[in-house]
Amino acid sequence: MKKLMLPALLAITVFTAGAQDATPNLGKVVDGYLVNVDERGVILQGHDPVSFRNGGDMPGDPKFQTKYHGAIYYFASAENKAKFDANPAAYEPEYGGYCAYGVSVGHLAPIELWTFDTTYQNRNIFQHNQKAVNGWKKDVPGNDALAKKEWAKFLEKYVGAMPNSPSSGAAPATSGMPGHNMGIAQTATLTLDGAQAVLNAAVAYAKANQSPGGSIAIVDAGGHLLLFERLDGSFPASASVAIEKARTAALFKFESKKLEDSINGGRDALITVGYTFLQGGVPVMFNGQVVGAIGVSGAKSADQDREIALAGAEGLHF
Repeated sequence: MKKLMLPALLAITVFTAGAQDATPNLGKVVDGYLVNVDERGVILQGHDPVSFRNGGDMPGDPKFQTKYHGAIYYFASAENKAKFDANPAAYEPEYGGYCAYGVSVGHLAPIELWTFDTTYQNRNIFQHNQKAVNGWKKDVPGNDALAKKEWAKFLEKYVGAMPNSPSSGAAPATSGMPGHNMGIAQTATLTLDGAQAVLNAAVAYAKANQSPGGSIAIVDAGGHLLLFERLDGSFPASASVAIEKARTAALFKFESKKLEDSINGGRDALITVGYTFLQGGVPVMFNGQVVGAIGVSGAKSADQDREIALAGAEGLHF
């Protein structure tokens, strides 16, 4: 089956995978700082920055919190909060908490906490995924030098001034900067180029792992279809199932597997709310926002449906 494309959606704000900072809404500026924070203003997904320096990863507690360079930090203990307050520059994540390798190639990307590395110049450095980790480690000093140059460009663009420190998010607050319009939320948008990157990654994974077929659907954040492809050998019903899996993941903003697990755990009432609670639906994330979702049905197993969807969702960034 040919890919279904919706030309009318080409008018949506452009956000292309791998592009060099393709939209002005990628970064969040808070109090004059470019930082990778969630809707609460919390950085590092609420985890304790001091714990990474001790070789571990501990969730923070909101009762121990500090705001520094525009970001709210949570700590696991009053002791760790005191350490941070005494020397915050020693613990804050590099490059505003964005993926360091992504910054080095001119791209803002979210991070996975397990990628933390404190071995280079005793700094907290995070990456987006294993591919980014591998790319960074090929030439750490060289990539760091590139990241500093690109980070300065991001600050000049988003914040409107050059920083004193090339790896910090610091710059004086200016009027008219992104993120300072009261009552207006800035939202990234998944376009056809981005959806195509998700689809390509999913198809590549399916073929590399000998999937006997599979329908793959990409939807926007509202659950509306952007792209669809049915691989040879897919059973016909997989098409509608894949679309509904994607729609479910987009509207619930988490994997459809979580809902399937809830039903298997005894919460049967979920069946009545009108969605498809089968694993294989995965949100597509950018900068902590759900910008769409991918649904897969008809692979060799339910687990492979999910694996293909996860691979597709990762395809948006690198």
